[in-house]
This record gives sequence, C-alpha cells and structure tokens, in this order.
Amino acid sequence: MSLHRRCLRLLALLFCGLLLGSTAMAQTAPATAASTQAGARETEITPASAATRLAQQQARLDAIRQRITPQSSDSDLGDLYTQTSQLNDDAGDLLAALTPLQNQLRSALEVLGPAPAKGAPAEAPELAKRRADLNRRKATVDTQVAQVQDLRHSLSTLSRQITNQRRRVLRSELARPTISVLDPDFWSPALHPGAQDRQRLGDFAHAWGQALTQAWSGPRWPLTSLLVLAAILIWLPGLRWLEAQLSRLCIQRLPVGRLRRSALAMAVALSSVLAVGLAAELLYLAFARQLATDDGLTDFARTVRGTAIACALVAGLGRALLSVHRPSWRLPAIPDPVANVLGIYPTLIAVLAMAFGTLEQINSAVGTSLPVTIFGNGLVSLILSVTLLTAVIRARRIRRQLNPPGESSTTEQDRVHLLPPLLYLVVIISLGALLLGYISLARFMVYEMIWFFIVIATGYLLDRLATDICQTLINPGPDAERPWLSRLTGLPDDWLDASGTVLTAIIHVTLVMLCLLALFGGHFDNDPATLFRGAMSALGGDALKQFRIMPMQVLDSLLALILGGYLLRTLRHWLEGSLLPKTRLDTGMQASLVMLVTNIGYVVIALAALNALGIEWERLAWIVSALSVGIGFGLQEIVKNFISGLILLTERPIRVGDMISIAGPVQGDVQRINVRATEILLSDKSTVIVPNSQLISGNVRNITMGHAQGLVTIAMTFPLDTDPAAVKAILLDCFARETTIVAQPATSVSFTDLNASGMTLSVTGYVASPRQISASKSALLFEILRCLREHGIALSSPQSLVIQNNSPATPEPARADTGAVLPGPATDP
Repeated sequence: MSLHRRCLRLLALLFCGLLLGSTAMAQTAPATAASTQAGARETEITPASAATRLAQQQARLDAIRQRITPQSSDSDLGDLYTQTSQLNDDAGDLLAALTPLQNQLRSALEVLGPAPAKGAPAEAPELAKRRADLNRRKATVDTQVAQVQDLRHSLSTLSRQITNQRRRVLRSELARPTISVLDPDFWSPALHPGAQDRQRLGDFAHAWGQALTQAWSGPRWPLTSLLVLAAILIWLPGLRWLEAQLSRLCIQRLPVGRLRRSALAMAVALSSVLAVGLAAELLYLAFARQLATDDGLTDFARTVRGTAIACALVAGLGRALLSVHRPSWRLPAIPDPVANVLGIYPTLIAVLAMAFGTLEQINSAVGTSLPVTIFGNGLVSLILSVTLLTAVIRARRIRRQLNPPGESSTTEQDRVHLLPPLLYLVVIISLGALLLGYISLARFMVYEMIWFFIVIATGYLLDRLATDICQTLINPGPDAERPWLSRLTGLPDDWLDASGTVLTAIIHVTLVMLCLLALFGGHFDNDPATLFRGAMSALGGDALKQFRIMPMQVLDSLLALILGGYLLRTLRHWLEGSLLPKTRLDTGMQASLVMLVTNIGYVVIALAALNALGIEWERLAWIVSALSVGIGFGLQEIVKNFISGLILLTERPIRVGDMISIAGPVQGDVQRINVRATEILLSDKSTVIVPNSQLISGNVRNITMGHAQGLVTIAMTFPLDTDPAAVKAILLDCFARETTIVAQPATSVSFTDLNASGMTLSVTGYVASPRQISASKSALLFEILRCLREHGIALSSPQSLVIQNNSPATPEPARADTGAVLPGPATDP
C-alpha cells in the first residue's frame, strides 16, 4: 500500500471521529438545556426583583465591553470570557425564572376572559381592576423577557468576539507555548468536548440543517437541483473540458516556442481556478440564498467559497508546474521521476487545506473554546507537516538516484534544488514546535509554506509568460519572419530589441515587488482584493492617501499623456508640413513658431496629466515653494536661460539661419534655438552651444539681419613712382568684371595712406550677402594680381635695414688641448 493512501485512510478515520464527536455534542445539548430549564423553574421571582437583576446584568455587560481592547492579552481575554460565560448563565437563570411568571400571567388572563365588547353590559369593577392589573404586570414581564433575550444574544455575540480575538492573539504570539501534541489533554477536546462547545456545534449544525431543508423543500428544489448538478458537471468533467479547450487554443493560435509552453502552463492553472471557483459559486447560490437573515452563516459560506478557490489555485499551480502527463510542457527543470512522485501531493495538500480550513472556519463561526481551537490548529499542522515531510523525503531519494555526487547541474536546476532543503527545514521546525507545545508557530510555518508556494509559483508563471510575450512580439528569433510589432510600427529592430529588454526588466521588477508584498503582507486566508488593497497601501502610504490617487486615476493620467503626446506630434507635423510652408514666414520663423508651440503643448499635457491624476493644485504648494527655493539658489541660471529662450523665440532678434558673431572667435550660422541654449554652426562644421542668456545680455552682431549686403574691401600698397590713376582704373575694371559684385552701391577706390614706404589704395565693393565675402575677395585677389602683372605694376616691397661689417676679422688663437677656435673681440663697423 502506498504512503499517500495510508495518509488518506488516516485522514478518513480522523474525520469520522470528529463527525461522531459533533453528533454526540448535538445529542447531549438538548438534554443539558432541559436540565437547566428544570432547575430554573424552581426559582421564584417578581417583576421588581427581575428589573433589579436585569439592570445589574446590563451594567456587568457594559463593564466587560469597556475592558475589551485590541491590546488586551490572552490572560485578560480569558478572564473576560469567563465573566461573559457566567453572566450568560445568570441571564439564562433570570429568563428561566421569568418564563413561568409570564405563563402564569397569561393563564390568569385567559381565565378572566376577554374584556366586554363595546355596547355590551359592563363587568364588575373588581374584574375590570383585576384584568388591568394583570395586563400591566404581563406587559412588564414581556418587556423584561425581551430584554433578557436581547442581553443573552449580545452576550453570545460578545463571547464569539472574545474567542476570535483570543484566536488572533494566539496566532500572533508565535513564541507562546500552549500544549504539546504528546500531552493527553491535547486530544481531550475531541474525546471529551465541553458542554458549551457541544451546544454551539449543535446549534450550528441545526441552523445548517434548516438551511439545507429549506433549499430542498417546496418550490425551491428544482433550482437547487439544477445548481448542484451544474456545479458537479463544471467541477468534474468541466475542468478537463476547459483545460482541453484552452490547451487547444494555445497550440493553434500561438507559435512554437517558449510562449506556447508558458501559455499552456498558465491555461492549466487558470482552468482549475475557473472551474472550481464557478462550481463553488453555484453551490453558494444553491444553499446560501437561504441564509440571508443569518449573517454568521453567510460569512461562513463566503469564507469557505474563498478557501475553495485558494485550494484550487494550489492544485492548479502544482499540476501546471509538474505537468506529469505532458513532460514537454514542463517549465521548471524537474526530472520526470521526481515530477511523477510529486504529482499527487499538490492535489492532496489542496484537499487537506480545504478540509482543515473548513473546520477552522466552523470553529470561528461557532466560537468554540480555546482548547478546541488549539486542538484544531495542532491537528492541521501535524497532518500537513507529515504530508509535506513525506513529499520531501521521496523527492530527495529520487534525486539522489538521478544525480550521483560529483555531477554538474545547470543554474536553473540549482535553483530548483534549493526548494527541498528549505521545505525540509520548515517541516522539521513545525514538527519540533508541535512536540514542544508551540502550536501557533507550527501552524504559522505550515500555512506560510503553502502561501510561499502560491506566491512564488504564481510569480514564476506570470514572469515567464510576460517575458515570452515580449520576446515573441519584439524578437521572435533568427529563423522567424520580421517581428509583428516591427511591421506594425515601422521602428528599427534594434530599437524594438532594446525596448523589449527594458520592458521585460520593468515587468520582472514589478512582479518581484508584488511577490515580496504578498509574502510579507498576506497569508493563505487573503483574497485577491485584500492583497491588492495591501499592495496599494504599502506602495502608496500616507502620501497617496493625502493626494487621493486611485488606480483608475493613474490609468487616466497615463492615457492623457499618451493621447496628448500623439496629438502634439500630429499638430507639429501638420504645422511643419502643411500650414507654415504656405505662409510668407521665413524658415527661421517657422522653426521658432513650431518650437514655441511644442513647448506650450508639453506644459498643457503635463497639466492635463496632473488634472487626470486628481492632484489638487493647493496640494502642490509645497512643490512650488521647493522650486522657488531651488530657483533662488541653484536653478537661477537655468531659469534665466529659459526666459531668454522664450524672448529669443518671441522677439526674434536672431533667427534660425542668421549669421551672427559674438565675443571671441565665434561666428557662424544659427542652426537651432532651444529653450535653454542656441546651436551655432561654425565654418569648420563644428557646433558651439551658447546659453540664451549670453545672447540676450551680451553684444551680438547679426551679420545677415535685414538681408544686409556684404562688404568686400581690399587694401594694397604701391611704390611712390606708381601712377595712382592707372591702378584705380585696373581695380575698378577687376571689380566690374566680378559677377558677385553688385552695381549698387557702386564700387569705389580710396587713397587711404601715403608714407615713405609707398601709397595705399583701398577698393570697396558690395556683394548680395555677407556669406559671399570670402569667395568674392579670393576671386578678386587672383584677378587683380594678374592684371597688375600684365601692366607691369608691382606692389611696394617692405624696406629692410642691413648692417654690414667691412673690417677683416681678427684670427682667434686656438686652444692647445682641443684645437677649437676661441672667439675674438667684437669690432664696430
């Protein structure tokens, strides 16, 4: 017989024992109540004394409520629970004493009979007085009975609240010892349950029995039968049908590769959750619709439904990751023998978690005593720990057979090999805690291990699926055709590859953050809505609460940014390609106008995104204040350049395409005027970045402003014996033949200087643009030199002073040791 079958038989025996104990509780509860009522009938009471006792009991209830706080310890809660139980017994005694008095007054009124009808003969005054007195006393007793019943209901609710709080304290105080599983007192709640626990379990079973009877009785049974039948069909054959349909869809619609494997694994997990979740919802509708008037039973049904979905997720994730029947679909690097051994355990653990989770919810709904709660927690921890221990031992035995010592393994296999030792350590700690009496610690370790598996497995599947989707859309592989996203957008493949890498990293980091938040902020009993609220609380904190930022507002803000960017891009292309070319504006003005509209558009988009985000402007006052301080200290130059750029774009003292000259050897064409700086292209094709504030506050020479003409000036020096008139004619003739020289203003020759070295003549002419000065001057110099040589006119040569020494040099005596000539004395010329 296999090990898991033995575990299942042991589990069945334990459940049978628990059911027999519950039946004994239900049978003994009426007898106990009957004996209590029999003893209570012997008590004599009057309405006056009942009112006094009722006021005292109400005061005791108020005092108990005031002592219950979230910071109360377990010992304080235990004392309050004892006081509540005693007060409940006293209220029961009072109700038992008032019930005979109420019946006695009712019988007396029935003996007197009804009052005479209107128009009938009047009865004797003594009878009328007697009837009025009995009615008054009966009304008082009826009121007191109703008050006592309300008091007992409040005490029952308060007792459950105290028990639940003690249960939470017990779970939170992990280092608090309670009782060992080896102690016979640990098993006493199952063998000898208390009278109060039996009564509460009997009431709970009776309430559910009534609900089931109502669901199957009268005109309700057809709908109930239909819902139950639909739930069974969806749970058993529907699960396999849904999994087959999702798998067929993945195979037919997705390309061969990693995406298909990850999508198939996700389909297996989702099919389990969807099928079990839908079946649980149908069962909830079939039976829980009769519980609308009982909030406790309704909450219990909802909690059991959520536990069923969580257990279905455990089973689905195990089936998806192990993939026993389809080894080629398996994502983690788990050998087939190990997967075959572990294949039964995810479903077994899910079934155990569902069964014991239901028992714990029954304890919570009924409000059983603390020993029963400790017994339930210990039993859950013991059976789940033993189940996990058998799984680890069997998996490690198979791995030792498959991987002898000394063999190498891959990195993914190393990561997978880390899980069994971690699970083994947790199970050993849990079993040790059970033996030492730390029941809360054992339960915490077992349930956290199951929660750890859910979070890590879900995060792993989502990460693989998101990564494979990005890789398939952006870079399907070297043998595949061009990526679909590249064909759609027309972007280069390297850009898409880089974008895919960044997007994959963002998704990976986001999933890791969500998994960490789920691990440290959630547990097995949480539903997705609770986890989402916890993640938002952890990520947002008090700041997001103050700004009142909601997830839908974040989506609206992102949508505003995307749509605004698209509209601004479209508007810019329309201005550049359609509207502005049809106007009389020059190219520089068009570029400046487009830049100005773009900057304004960015500001409008930012404001629209903040508005969609729901940020109120008065809440940004501190940001404006911080910016003001920053501007005053470190951002002064940036703001000054920004304002100067706006001035340049509006007043346009310089334009794109103008040739300007600023301080230093900076002269070139304006290529672009940005908000912060201006780009100037020099003659050597290099670019100079000039801050806009320097163009506003400094001296700038705009050479081409107003379509100015270029001035070509050439100065030449001739010998004194040269004919100036002939030279003037030659210069004017050369300038007249140059095509770039304009007729107006006319070319002129000026006699600018006369000295001993010669006479200087300067010829001046104008060209259409300053950009033509250099080329025109070079061509004129070539032509002028040629003409001067043809006419035999030379330029003046610079005079030089030559000092010549005509006296003979005195020989210098030679040194005897080296033979070198010594320098002689200098002589004047």
